[in-house]
Amino acid sequence: MTKLAKAYIHQQQQLLVDDALNIPSLSIQTDDVLVQKHPHIVAREWPSQQSVPQTFQFVTLRQLIPHWSSIQAEEASRAIQLLEWKKNHQFCGRCGEKTTQHHSEYCMCCPSCALRQYPRINPCVITIITKGDQVLLAKSIHRKDNMYGLIAGFVEVGETLEQAVARETLEEVGIRIKNIKYLASQPWPFPSNLMLGFHAEYDSGDITVQEDEIADAQFFDRNTLPDIPFAGSIAHTLIKAWINKTLV
Repeated sequence: MTKLAKAYIHQQQQLLVDDALNIPSLSIQTDDVLVQKHPHIVAREWPSQQSVPQTFQFVTLRQLIPHWSSIQAEEASRAIQLLEWKKNHQFCGRCGEKTTQHHSEYCMCCPSCALRQYPRINPCVITIITKGDQVLLAKSIHRKDNMYGLIAGFVEVGETLEQAVARETLEEVGIRIKNIKYLASQPWPFPSNLMLGFHAEYDSGDITVQEDEIADAQFFDRNTLPDIPFAGSIAHTLIKAWINKTLV
């Protein structure tokens, strides 16, 4: 009997779903990446030259997250990140030899020099900054809409998460913060990040935006908020908690 698995099919940063935004169940292939054993969930790259089945379409994960449960969003995140890892480690980073996947671990192994390459996670900090009864929101220069979000950035080598929060805030909007406190985290497969959410309070300084990153940044009242990030994102969760006065 052919074994079927729930399959996250990926192509050019998009996932294959039907008209109801459900992912397909397909027979397992030897080059699938196992995402979960029970129940069986796999991930697979869709060949660019292969046609899409009727009633199915490719949709970006950003569009799907607001319509999916947190469990399904986390499954999709894991699937995409594992595919990204396998695709980016087909050759040894030390000697250039073709790698093979370990039979029981998420590990691409070099048969020549024995280097093992495991999935990598890039830690990022994202911070909701408050000043009394106001919140700091910023608009990226890359956005074409009017959405404002939170200050975020990658953790650099040799620094703590709290140092990254303070540095990113100072770099992007020119202010100093205090009382930095961890709140929550979220896997973020764009392409393979772990978002670590913090709350901090304004300490000193005037807003001066980093012009190659930020188009605008302001402190907003609850009743004058601009468009905020989509539901399902950690940014949305933190901002909504502040709006509802449940930010701990």
